[in-house]
Amino acid sequence: MSEFYRLSDPLTNSAFRGEVGDLELYVEMERAKLGEGRPRKTPVIRRQMGWKLCDFIWVSMVPLIHQRVVDLLALGGVTGWSSYPVKVIDRKGEELDTYHGLCVVGRCESIYVDRREVVYRDLPGGRFPYYKGLAFTTDSWDGSDIFTSADHKTGFILVTQKVKDLFAKAKVTNVVLEPISEFIDPESTKDFPSYPKATSEADGSDRPQ
Repeated sequence: MSEFYRLSDPLTNSAFRGEVGDLELYVEMERAKLGEGRPRKTPVIRRQMGWKLCDFIWVSMVPLIHQRVVDLLALGGVTGWSSYPVKVIDRKGEELDTYHGLCVVGRCESIYVDRREVVYRDLPGGRFPYYKGLAFTTDSWDGSDIFTSADHKTGFILVTQKVKDLFAKAKVTNVVLEPISEFIDPESTKDFPSYPKATSEADGSDRPQ
């Protein structure tokens, strides 16, 4: 599955991050991200932090895309997505209508953490195990270039090599496309109950007993 990538937020401090004051409206945006309907009204996005307006703006876990990304996806024949209008208020108080909410309508049945490979990371408290890699049910994948899971057990957005190449060529900013084979599950340590909470390399206790 090396030709698939996880689309995510790079968490860049300088990038403009947005917020919407209406919690119910934000929930509708989260649902729209997963291809379930559209917000009942046009979301107004205000600055939460950061200042640099990029091709992607993140409102918590919800991605907004600039018009040039919309054009890139459309002209590139990318499948599995749609969009809805938003209004972004920049740090000067000016209203921008050049951003859109990204909706992922491509589907597979399930996206899950692949537990066949375990890697270890050295942290201040010691060395800890993590599962490496994502997988999905390829037989249920609808072939879309942008897709997510139908069961919604995870909120991962996956894309094909085609999207990766388009974004790289156009130098699309404020988004990370990580090979799913390189994904490290930050929650997986809890699946190793016998593993010490903190270990010391000095005494050689850096592996499960």
